[in-house]
Amino acid sequence: MEITFINHSSIIIDTGLERILCDPWYKGTAFANGWRLLLDEVTDINSLDFDKLWISHEHPDHFSIPTLKAMAIKKPVLYQETSDKKVLNYLENQGHKVTELPHNETLPINGCNVTSIVTEGYDSCILIDDGTVKFLNVNDSQLDKEDEITKLVQHTPIDLISIQFHYANWAGNQDDDEIPEFKRQNAVNRIKKICEICGTTDVILFASFIYYAHEENFFWNQPFSHIKKTIEELQSAGINPILMIPNQTIKLSADKEFKKASNKNDVSLSFWKERYALIEIKEFAVPFSLDVIKELYETFLSKLHSKNNLKKYEKTVIKDFRLKIKLTDHDLGLNLGLYPGSWEIQETSPNEHFDAAVSSEALSMLFKSDFSLGSITISSRIQFNYKTAYKFYFFFLIPYRNNIGTYLENSIINDLNFKAFKTNGVLKPIFNFDKQAEDEFDQFNKLLENI
Repeated sequence: MEITFINHSSIIIDTGLERILCDPWYKGTAFANGWRLLLDEVTDINSLDFDKLWISHEHPDHFSIPTLKAMAIKKPVLYQETSDKKVLNYLENQGHKVTELPHNETLPINGCNVTSIVTEGYDSCILIDDGTVKFLNVNDSQLDKEDEITKLVQHTPIDLISIQFHYANWAGNQDDDEIPEFKRQNAVNRIKKICEICGTTDVILFASFIYYAHEENFFWNQPFSHIKKTIEELQSAGINPILMIPNQTIKLSADKEFKKASNKNDVSLSFWKERYALIEIKEFAVPFSLDVIKELYETFLSKLHSKNNLKKYEKTVIKDFRLKIKLTDHDLGLNLGLYPGSWEIQETSPNEHFDAAVSSEALSMLFKSDFSLGSITISSRIQFNYKTAYKFYFFFLIPYRNNIGTYLENSIINDLNFKAFKTNGVLKPIFNFDKQAEDEFDQFNKLLENI
């Protein structure tokens, strides 16, 4: 088996009988125009030799519609089995033949055993076993969580894994130095834990070759030294991290020769450092008028109520719930509820309390697309009041769940599972440094339990 690195989280797995291209994203932006590739528009997907595609999940740095649309010849796709069939239907409408991979069931595919493991949310990873070696493309999957480990242990030991190595999400407000380091260290600990579970010391570090390219998030590009620091910390823990450059190939075999690929880490570090030195702001916000924002908000509420049983909760605390948003390009605030008639404009002042601050363009995205809760936070085009950041998540929770086929019907606790957000990429680091914020989140969930 051979692994060839292409870009970001895209690799080709060559089993000897077929070549599987994983998560191609080669051009354009991702996450509300917040991310760009460090190495952008240098790969034409039509120039690559592969037989099948595998897509891990529908985040745009993995499921890149512009990249897929550029394909001259449609190829078969492997994708996790989902209840909403949204990605499957899109791919089939584009002319791809899709094979759904049932969760944690091993399927023989052209001489290899292939297993898709779906983790919390809608991430998935893929295990390829050719009978001699096992390779696990972990990607973004949170396999270090205790309730996820059982999904993996039956397949261990694994010879080599590939994994995201840096935080890929909001990492604190501007000038906050604690949360970025906490999240970087959390990523290192995740790699250590997954290596321990897999019984391997060898790991390809990838899926993190991006930069924040928007005027609203460019400040979050940290010094390049974080990559070298992560490699050194992993090496100190007895792990053999492998950093690759485009078109580099390593061969997996029983003799473990692939371990020597880490000897080229210095070359790879120099390559990516040179790319990082060239980054610049490339995306700019387009302001929206208050009238347009209000119209989008009303449409948002109409859609929310048509798909979910919010009428059942109109005599509960949900009716009085409010999210206070500061519009950064209007210098005023909005006080918003989840029921019609709760639009309120507020003048800003130095002591005014807001739960989150976004541009009018970012807010318009949140109103227009069910998945934008993830897009705006992952792109870091937002600043939070740490004490009440959870309110932003609750406000946009219902459409976020709707996006993956879950609707509010009979139980807020069971249908929405807001408690699970305690460990998400934004709230977990906030709670690590602010116990009062964590207490407020817990108290809010107790209110939900009593509805």
